[in-house]
Amino acid sequence: MSQLLGQLKEAGYTITRRQLQRDLNPLSTLFPITADDRGIPYGWCWTKDAPAFDLPRRDSTTALSIKLLEQFIPQLLPPTLKDHLQPWFRQADAVLAEHTPHHLGSWLDRVRVVPNSMPLLAPRVDESIARTVYQSLLEGRRFAAV
Repeated sequence: MSQLLGQLKEAGYTITRRQLQRDLNPLSTLFPITADDRGIPYGWCWTKDAPAFDLPRRDSTTALSIKLLEQFIPQLLPPTLKDHLQPWFRQADAVLAEHTPHHLGSWLDRVRVVPNSMPLLAPRVDESIARTVYQSLLEGRRFAAV
């Protein structure tokens, strides 16, 4: 419990031990965590059969990685995945804006990728048609085109 309180304090959250105890009980119904009630205060841990689980962190390294993904491979992402990743893209913008003086916050302003040849212009395609094609490819399904 003390370790978790310390990590929350480092991350900028002010919370009391009692608040944390009250919050862990309902969280145990949503996540595979359990209380070790052999002694007081209870200890908390992931259950033995818990699947791999990770929450996205709000740090500049993760934010820069997400922005690089958004900037350099958008044409490889199906539209449904881009839509799903939008909250992370926005969060990455906010994190990097907070860390602008930091070396990672200004990385995108310092580095450029210059192609060896003239970039090819993508043809204009109706967005609903492109979504259908991408979704079919993503799901391994056939579609009919006229």
